[in-house]
Amino acid sequence: MVGMPDTITPLVMPEGAHIKELYPLLEDCLAGTTPPLLPVPTPNTNATRQRYSLLTQHFAGKSALGAALIMATSGTTGVPKGARLSAAALRASCASTHAALGGPGRWLLAVPAHHIIGMQVLLRSLHAGHTPLALPHTTTFQPAELLDGIDELLSASPGARHYMSLVPSQLDTLLQDADSSDTTRRSIAREALAALRDLDGIVSGGAPIPAPQLAELKAQEVPVVPGYGSSEVAGGVLFNGRPGPATTIALDPVTHRISIGGETLADGYVEDGSSPHSPSPAWETTDSGRWFHTQDVGHYDAAGRLIIDGRLDEAINSGGLIVMPQPLEASLQSAGLARDVAITGEPDSHFGECVVAIVIPHPNRPAPTLQEIQGVVEREHGRHAVPRRLYLAQHFPRTGSGKLNRNELKNQIARGELPSAS
Repeated sequence: MVGMPDTITPLVMPEGAHIKELYPLLEDCLAGTTPPLLPVPTPNTNATRQRYSLLTQHFAGKSALGAALIMATSGTTGVPKGARLSAAALRASCASTHAALGGPGRWLLAVPAHHIIGMQVLLRSLHAGHTPLALPHTTTFQPAELLDGIDELLSASPGARHYMSLVPSQLDTLLQDADSSDTTRRSIAREALAALRDLDGIVSGGAPIPAPQLAELKAQEVPVVPGYGSSEVAGGVLFNGRPGPATTIALDPVTHRISIGGETLADGYVEDGSSPHSPSPAWETTDSGRWFHTQDVGHYDAAGRLIIDGRLDEAINSGGLIVMPQPLEASLQSAGLARDVAITGEPDSHFGECVVAIVIPHPNRPAPTLQEIQGVVEREHGRHAVPRRLYLAQHFPRTGSGKLNRNELKNQIARGELPSAS
């Protein structure tokens, strides 16, 4: 590894067995003895080449004094930002996650390691003194590989606790394949779901897990732990709606915007001037400590769990009334009208922006009608939130970490790529 102490150095993250060659370097990163490392994907597809070029051109060679790791945000709303994470923040995140899950353990990598969800799988395992294992492919999901990986994980360390992270789309693939008419696919998925029950925890991250999907997994005794976090806070900070011991949560009493404090906060973004001692829109130091102000809003349920209601930057302004997409999506998913549902805004000559729904129909079932969609939304959220148009899709665009790419979904509508069902 060649690089100045404060100069950001790209670190190409390979897939499969080759990733273990980086483990000594990642251990040094946890100890704070490397230059700031910038995890980037192996540039072997169009998508990964674009991501590799974007990250290296934007961050490589810049100064990030005191940082051990530069974790890029997903960049769904523009050029990604680089969170400057210290070794102390990374170690605090590892310890806090393990405390929330019941103890340190060995992890299996099944998600891309150049995103924080995958990087922390590796760092948590190394911090706990266990060599991480990795599936042969982490940018694509193959249930047969998952089945083999879990078997290897359990047999390699029978006395340890065993964990992994999966994004909701991977879990949905297993549930859908478990009901497939293809006997081979159905058998593999059911075996994989059974194998997941032998783990001590599966942190679901990258995107919110739909309530019906979570309920089905719980019914099958799969130990899924809904997680919430971001690059700016070194990964997961909420587990089943409750913060780990290194994290403090605050809600704005008016806007319900979520702010995060504690030991896992990044020192700011690369070259944005937001050092731990200087203010910025995202970072603030007050008498109660230092805070990262997220773009997420939420509320506490009756059990004291923090429920994420959506993102401020994804809100739809329809005729002066603000509509958050995520609560509508949750209601429609719970209603079971389609396999998956997305809500976004579309330009409208009368309202400025109107609410629209995009659905992926259930296999071998007719798509829901706009009237059915409107009925569920009006009953649970009021007339102002009712979608005015309905579109059909075969799949939703997502980022590498599994988040719905709402901007690309809007672009698909604008380009006329999604058929209207209104």
